[in-house]
Amino acid sequence: MKIKKIKNKERKREKDKTNDVLDNSDKNVSYIPKDNYSNMLKIPNSLNVDCQVNIPQNLMFKTFLKNKHFVIKSFKINRVFWITMMICVFVLSYKKGSCYVNNFCYVGFGIFSLIIVMLCGWKIHFWSHHMNAHDIYCDIMREFFHRHECDFNKYDRFMLNILLYVCDFHDKIHHDSSINKKWYNLIIEFLSNIYMEGGFLIILFYMFPNYPFNLKIFFLWACLYASVHVINYNYLHPQAHKEHHIDPRTNFGIDTLDILFNTKFKMNSIRDIENYNHASINLVLITCIMLFAFPN
Repeated sequence: MKIKKIKNKERKREKDKTNDVLDNSDKNVSYIPKDNYSNMLKIPNSLNVDCQVNIPQNLMFKTFLKNKHFVIKSFKINRVFWITMMICVFVLSYKKGSCYVNNFCYVGFGIFSLIIVMLCGWKIHFWSHHMNAHDIYCDIMREFFHRHECDFNKYDRFMLNILLYVCDFHDKIHHDSSINKKWYNLIIEFLSNIYMEGGFLIILFYMFPNYPFNLKIFFLWACLYASVHVINYNYLHPQAHKEHHIDPRTNFGIDTLDILFNTKFKMNSIRDIENYNHASINLVLITCIMLFAFPN
């Protein structure tokens, strides 16, 4: 009997302690009326829980500050390319018969279009190595239709082949040195680069008549990127492109953007900066062809 009494006393003490803890916690928690959710905005932390995750902020700006010396040096090393690029943008943006103010705006939109297409092309190249359309299709079939790859029919195989040559070509075929130098794969690579590096933007904005972009600049960049990768790189074999094939998560190009976004294979000295002045020849030839094919 004494043992039972002692146990009952201990249980009562534990209950009292828990009730005290709950009462104290209720005093610290601020409750929000169900009919007035706007009050949540006035309370800094309605859950009374402090964030324990250290979220990195201003990464791009901090990276620029860290690598600003290499970014500026990259522009200096490739000044022939950038001067040629600005001349080509001016020539393709200038319209005869327009006043100086209008032409100034046209050239400004041309430079803006160049920045947009460069950033979009870099990001798409980045995504091409971080997404796998083949696996996405197989996962959808398995999760929603309970069909595995071994059960695929001829229509599924046809769809996988389309995804391979449209979405996964760069990652699966171009980065396979045993087949990427075949003539038909080089042609597909050239067309794929044109589409991914600006062609899709041309199709997108062509459907909307009121756009501030210069589609000629999109096409200039797309042809430049495709010709440099299929022609120039197959003869010059620059170190930056070799490093991209060693680690596809780095050196997406153009090299100045990789320095800016901190995606270089290595950035220890000025020697690691790519010299792509050879692409100036491509710029001049492409611009001359465009002036002949698309006169103002």
